[in-house]
Amino acid sequence: MQQLHKIQQQFWHSLRISEKLALNSKFIAKGGRLTPQKRLNIYQRTGRTAHINALAQCYSCCEKILGEKYFNQIAMQYFYKYPAINQNLNTYGELFADFLQDYINDHTELEEYPYLSDLARLEKGYEQAYFAIDDEPFDFSALSNLSTQEQNNLCFKLSNALYILQSDYPIYEIWYANQSDNQHQEIQVINEPQHLCIYRRDFKPVVEIIESDYWKILKNIQEYKSLSQLEEIFSTSERELHMQTMVPELIQKNWICGFFIKNYL
Repeated sequence: MQQLHKIQQQFWHSLRISEKLALNSKFIAKGGRLTPQKRLNIYQRTGRTAHINALAQCYSCCEKILGEKYFNQIAMQYFYKYPAINQNLNTYGELFADFLQDYINDHTELEEYPYLSDLARLEKGYEQAYFAIDDEPFDFSALSNLSTQEQNNLCFKLSNALYILQSDYPIYEIWYANQSDNQHQEIQVINEPQHLCIYRRDFKPVVEIIESDYWKILKNIQEYKSLSQLEEIFSTSERELHMQTMVPELIQKNWICGFFIKNYL
């Protein structure tokens, strides 16, 4: 069994590296018209193509803007730098936006597309919202039974399907314009950062532009800030009142789906 596990590891590793690298194919049976190396190359190309196609499916707007050929070149470089660590293609490409940002910085021909990495983050958030596990119902009974100290140390939980994004570019309009039926959408330059929330409604991902205060409170919840810390952040009387109305609204939207008590010990 140990020998079989070792062979499986060797084979899996061989599928995730460039064909130009020297490979140890001694564990592949000989015979037939193809050499062991050529047979291994078939698996390599098939695996690489599957992962590039997964990236193209997730980042379809980026692919449309860059063109299929150029996008595939970038996707192939990403595949070799960040080879798959498991066989679930739905989880592949989490670092693609950061990789794309570095790639843009290193290639002058892409200087007209500084927004692409943020667009990629939107598209990944959209895919994650689709595949996210369902949330447990909010436990209002447990919330009502908390002591004052527990309430101060309370941290809200965001929905598993929720993703927030801040961008200096009109990412929503760019994304919307590159959907199949919206080719002629006019895009205007924005003067202030755009704040987006991606979530799931009726089993379908939704992208929504939100106010900066909503983004700010969601961002701080995402960073596990306690209720007392949130109150301190929104400390002015007007903004504190706004927070008191925002939290119930976020719970009603199912963007906040639960809570836990932070342990400071």
